[in-house]
Amino acid sequence: MICHIKIRETNVKNPNPRGVISTRILALYSLYTHNFPTRMCLRRRGVLLDTYVCALCELKEEFCQHLFLECKVASRVWDLCLRWIGILYVQHNDVRNHFESFMLTQGSNKQNQIWKGVWATIIRCLWNHRN
Repeated sequence: MICHIKIRETNVKNPNPRGVISTRILALYSLYTHNFPTRMCLRRRGVLLDTYVCALCELKEEFCQHLFLECKVASRVWDLCLRWIGILYVQHNDVRNHFESFMLTQGSNKQNQIWKGVWATIIRCLWNHRN
C-alpha cells in the first residue's frame, strides 16, 4: 500500500484545512501499519528497555495486537464500552481487522466517522493509561 501524506502548516483562521495530517492520525496510521512504538517494536529497532512485557497486564510481551486487543485490561475496556453502547460484538485479534470492523453498513458517512472516532478514542485511552 502506497500512502502519500501531505503535511503543511496550519493557519489561525482554519486550524485543520484539508491536506493537513494531525499527530493523532499519524499515530493511528502507525498503529494500523504495526509501527506503533510498543515495547516489542522498540526492541526490533534496537532500543534496550528493562522489560518488554505489557505495561497493563504484565503477563505477555507488549506488541500492538496484545496491548490494544488481547491484553486482559484492553479486552475488558472494549467489552465495557461496547456493552455501554449496546452492541454485541465479536472481537478480532488483528488491529487492522478490528478497525475495519467498525463500519456501519446502514450508517451514513457522518455516522461512520463518529463510530471510527469511538474506536480511536478507546485506543488513545488505552495508550494514555499504559503511559
